[in-house]
Amino acid sequence: MRVTFLLWTVSSLPFQCTFFDIRFENGSSCEGRVEVFYNDTWGTVCSDGWNLKVAEMFCLENDCGFALAAPVNATYGNGTGPVWIFDLYCPSDEQSLEYCSLKGFKRSNCSHDQNAGIICSGSKFFDLKDGSDRCSGKVVFHDNDTAAVCSDHWELTDAQVLCRQRNCGYAVAITSTEVISRWNFSIILINADCIGTENNVLFCPGINNAKKTCKEEKQAGVICSEAAVDIRLVNGSNHCSGRLEMYYKNQWGMVCDNEWDLSDAHVVCRQLRCGYAVSAPGNAHFGEGDGPFWLDEVYCTGHERSLVLCGSKGLRKYDCHYTKNAGVICSDANIPISLLGGSNRCSGTVQLHYNNIPGGVTMSMLQYTKLPTANVICKQMNCGHGVSAMPGARFGQNPGQVWINHLECDGDEPSVAFCKSNGLGVDNHERREDFAVICSDHEISIRLVNGSDRCSGRVELFYKDHWGTVCDDEWDLNDAHVVCRQLGCGYAVSAPGEAHFGEGSGVIWMDQAYCRGNESSLVLCAHHGLGKHDCHPEEDAGVICSGYLLYVTSTSTFYAIYSVLVICGLIGMMSAVFLIYAKTRLKGSY
Repeated sequence: MRVTFLLWTVSSLPFQCTFFDIRFENGSSCEGRVEVFYNDTWGTVCSDGWNLKVAEMFCLENDCGFALAAPVNATYGNGTGPVWIFDLYCPSDEQSLEYCSLKGFKRSNCSHDQNAGIICSGSKFFDLKDGSDRCSGKVVFHDNDTAAVCSDHWELTDAQVLCRQRNCGYAVAITSTEVISRWNFSIILINADCIGTENNVLFCPGINNAKKTCKEEKQAGVICSEAAVDIRLVNGSNHCSGRLEMYYKNQWGMVCDNEWDLSDAHVVCRQLRCGYAVSAPGNAHFGEGDGPFWLDEVYCTGHERSLVLCGSKGLRKYDCHYTKNAGVICSDANIPISLLGGSNRCSGTVQLHYNNIPGGVTMSMLQYTKLPTANVICKQMNCGHGVSAMPGARFGQNPGQVWINHLECDGDEPSVAFCKSNGLGVDNHERREDFAVICSDHEISIRLVNGSDRCSGRVELFYKDHWGTVCDDEWDLNDAHVVCRQLGCGYAVSAPGEAHFGEGSGVIWMDQAYCRGNESSLVLCAHHGLGKHDCHPEEDAGVICSGYLLYVTSTSTFYAIYSVLVICGLIGMMSAVFLIYAKTRLKGSY
């Protein structure tokens, strides 16, 4: 067998080609001492630098399957002639010597006692294809032609033998997946019936049984314990959400979002033990990554145990851009939230706790006038819905780092883990402005003081452990109606301003309140935000309510009360007339 190497040199020429033949001696056609024919002379190979990967290249080039072992120190006897040493570099995923670089090929000081040997699987062998490396993938059988091995009757004991003969440890899992149509393979059923202790699947008792038709047309897959593949989710709320990345060839890379869907994401969540997939966002939802794209056009049924066992274009084969990173949000994705500096747990500056480390949240300025993001935060904290969204400086800046920049929710997400952002921990170096919310379940006490009773007086709110007042800018009867209803004092009769009930002291908590009149609490009305105002104490707002006995809730109730008042008024007038008449008669009798 003649092999061509690309030999890198340090001469003026950048490279040169080296040709030689190879053969295996003192064994069989696919096993023995490795010898090379170079410069019209047969010689042997030194054990220095000889390993299973280099041996596998020789097996493949000699149509002998894959390498089972790379014995050293003249296992197959001492050869004759020169002893050559290889400084061979082969990318870990290549399966042809054509792609290897021969950095050095020269006579060595090795003796023939150090001759390298080889044991190949033979021309008939089982292999793993389209996995992350040689220790995982879909099972194929080579015997002149290549065929996909049906998952029917393929058992874990068969996989144990295949992993062992490939020096890949033990079998972790077997899978059953669709056959990739682009392979153009036939699919055959092989009932190997391995015990599990054999050194080669070809030695299993059922291997020579007649081949049958595969019923389900699903292909068997194997993941061995030495499979060098890993996945992770980054820039999400925790390890169960984020941009999908795969570790392959000692480097983290990405997965393209072409054809990416929930079935693919289910496999990722299962592999990471993060429950099930809730969402499979694309378009670099969790930010653009760097490094190579490892997978594109992934096709999973949703039942695979590992992403590398799903269909795809193949590792390193892609047509993608960094704006098309695939992402995953699993059911176990969650990020604890707390609100700092408010009067209770349902108001304050938003703080996220990622990996038990507190940090802040920022939003774009446009979002301060909207409540969708506040709604999601309040919902996640079981604090009702968002009442107000504002810069966090009103409650104090977050002392920790910024975990999320430009958080933006649509309002119907179950938690902030599902919202858009620049990514977790991605600092855009803009001027920091923390985000704060007030939720509907935030308890703010209200009272009327300096009036004739508790249903009239100057309006005061108890917030952040202090009583403060409300400014009379835009204050009207609709605003006063809400106060009276909240206090159980009927309806509003008047909404006086200009400190009608005297000037208060302390903070002015609210300004320019705008109520429709049907809100259940004053803080649910529109306003500039608690503590934000341009008022003075002489502008304190007041309220005069009808009183709790005259709390009218419907038209019929109003007319009933009106009728009672009319009747009472007539009775009063008749009583007064009778008293005047009686008094006049008494005076006349004297």
